[in-house]
Amino acid sequence: MKRLLSLLLLSTCAFAQEKPKAGTVYQSVKADLNGDGKPEKIGLVAYGHGDIGFFGRLKVWDSSGKLLWQAPAVKSPEEAFAFGQWEFGSSTIQWVGPKELLSAGPQSDLRPTTFKRFRWTGSAYQPLPNQYLLEDSKDSFRWTKPFVWDGVKPLTWVVEIGQTLEGNVCAYKTGGITQSGSVQLQPTPDGMTITRWIQKMGSDN
Repeated sequence: MKRLLSLLLLSTCAFAQEKPKAGTVYQSVKADLNGDGKPEKIGLVAYGHGDIGFFGRLKVWDSSGKLLWQAPAVKSPEEAFAFGQWEFGSSTIQWVGPKELLSAGPQSDLRPTTFKRFRWTGSAYQPLPNQYLLEDSKDSFRWTKPFVWDGVKPLTWVVEIGQTLEGNVCAYKTGGITQSGSVQLQPTPDGMTITRWIQKMGSDN
């Protein structure tokens, strides 16, 4: 619980910091999307500033800096291509692979993380259904359709994933006990598998 609350607090602090100016690339990663050995740049460009925060437009540039594709501009945090920072949470680029991009949806309480998923078609990112990444065995997590969690049923889920595929994990146990840890992940056709524990699960309360 403490680890998850710390992550949520960091998100709140990030909102309180100075917002990037419109037109600024405020987050970017590199990944070889077309397999030519020259990584493309995938980034978020700030726009749509308002009282509750701002949006980030997803864009892709080739290795020479030429714009290859950009997502449509959106006006609501609920839309598929809604990236940005708001007073209730943020959506950033978490991990980009050759064919897939992951982003965690805004979150301000204890519940499974809703991941937004996008597939690179060769010329554009195509939205996929939002999903949880829930534990389905001791060393693996499966993409699962979101559901209304009662806050009682024991669950273990991936909270967030970094570009190097290091992930934070949260477990909610019977009796309200929460645990957290960090792992090195590897993509599978159905989700992610743990290749090693970076920090073993420990009790938070």
